[in-house]
Amino acid sequence: MEDFLSYSDSVTQEFQGADACIWSLGVVPSAVNSESKKISIDYTMAGIDALLANREPGKKFRFVYLSGGGAQRDQTAPLWVMQDFRRIRVRLPTSPDWMGIPLDDSFTQGQVENELIGYAEKHPNTFETCILKLGLVLKKETNLRDMFLGLAPSVRVDVVGRAAIRAAVDGIKEQTLTNSAIKEFGA
Repeated sequence: MEDFLSYSDSVTQEFQGADACIWSLGVVPSAVNSESKKISIDYTMAGIDALLANREPGKKFRFVYLSGGGAQRDQTAPLWVMQDFRRIRVRLPTSPDWMGIPLDDSFTQGQVENELIGYAEKHPNTFETCILKLGLVLKKETNLRDMFLGLAPSVRVDVVGRAAIRAAVDGIKEQTLTNSAIKEFGA
């Protein structure tokens, strides 16, 4: 695929019969740029539209979204570290110039986690979202670097994989799992 905003009929036909999706497409703090909104928000919502395009009526679809543990839904909460990045996954700041990127009105509308939750609320019989808020994702094998990084909220990649697959197959009781809950859920 060349464009994650536009899915051909042949691609949406390939999705027919799918009951779930694990979505991990996004940006990392070091890669935030003018394309971040498009990648994090627009691609996600266009992907949902494509996944549901040929869906059988009345059949529920489960969307598992891998988010960051630091993503903040409450836009009034004071954030001391990476404030702008932590808000992109939910709602961008209202300043007219964000990290040197001029913002237009479409850039400040409701964003990824809030949009997913809103979409699920509007389509309770056909769409369910499971948001996994990950800490640092570490390799499966232990090494000195990961031992140091493991001092921060973190989870091993194999645990993330098991948790995401389990959420896709079985769903989760709460709409959102925190990093510590992911460790238990994916154990």
